[in-house]
Amino acid sequence: MTALALRCSKLPLAFACPGSQRHGGTYGEIRIQTANEYAALGSAIHEVLASVVLSPTLESPDLRVVALKYKVDADELNRLVNYGLHAWRALAQYYPEPVTEQDVEFSTPSFALTGHFDVGSRGADWANILDWKSGYKQPDYYHQLMGYAWLVVSNFPEVTTVRATTVWLRDWSQETLVVTAEDLGKWEESLVARVVHWDGTYTAGAHCQYCPRFSTCPARQALVQSALTEIDASAPGGIVPAAAMPVIVQMYREGKLAVVKGLLTQIEEMIRGYISAVGPIDLGNGRELALVGENRDTIHPLPAWPILSEVLTNEELAPAIKIGKTAILAAVADKAPKGQKAKVKAALMAELEAAGAVSKQTIYKMRERKIEKEIANANA
Repeated sequence: MTALALRCSKLPLAFACPGSQRHGGTYGEIRIQTANEYAALGSAIHEVLASVVLSPTLESPDLRVVALKYKVDADELNRLVNYGLHAWRALAQYYPEPVTEQDVEFSTPSFALTGHFDVGSRGADWANILDWKSGYKQPDYYHQLMGYAWLVVSNFPEVTTVRATTVWLRDWSQETLVVTAEDLGKWEESLVARVVHWDGTYTAGAHCQYCPRFSTCPARQALVQSALTEIDASAPGGIVPAAAMPVIVQMYREGKLAVVKGLLTQIEEMIRGYISAVGPIDLGNGRELALVGENRDTIHPLPAWPILSEVLTNEELAPAIKIGKTAILAAVADKAPKGQKAKVKAALMAELEAAGAVSKQTIYKMRERKIEKEIANANA
């Protein structure tokens, strides 16, 4: 049996639906990978931060040149790189003699895993790895980090502990996972059981839109057809009739709504990709579908503050400013002594709340939960 080829970056998808990793000539499928603007930005950021990590003075190359090379917004590149530099100043102590942009692989009789480390460092019995993330924070990075760590201990058996850190540049946050060789052995068992020895059952959900088998996956096609048929059976517009609600709720629980939403997103990305490569699409009647550029200005607070404070009072300026709670708490925590980060963040929030600087807003999300007794009694 041919070993299953896996990549660390695809492990979250692989664990979500092992069927996503079955593709190629054997299945007669066309694989689709949708390009997006964040991919180019991510490549630019990784190039700059690799240079920064290896620079004794933490100097970065000319960002304008890098932005032109990858065709990305220079201001956005500068903002994300700045947090990367800020994070690296705090993390550098854990990466003596670092290496960057390193490809690593290891094969077993049943699977072959490859990965790409952004930053790595190794000692006698330990190894530290770092992964820069330029997109918005996602909750499913665990298996990717475990894959990186597994590659380390597989290639270097003397390593008994791996410290894997993810830095979310856009959210100004970072998280670290510390695992032992024993932990990674158990993780490998779960990988083999769940992904390698797949039982043939597809798992549908929002992750379907990122799957290279999206266009030809038989499970997705069946779900979409079923969902469209069921949606068509309910009355359009307004509140769904009570008689149709059980069908709609069941679709939600089975992940069909997420699959249809993903389908629409994928179709839009395909159209954007076609227009970008070929040109506008003629719609007839003198109309066409095109990508139209729209310039958006971003005002950066630090250089703008002296100018704005000259023409606006604090009361006039305040409504135009939005302070990110996550970014503020991360910055404060980075300055706090070791072991005091949580305490310092809690103290800051308490002080802000006492000053009337914090307002709370309730948002409602659909979540499945156990029926509360009070609710059950009220409906009895």
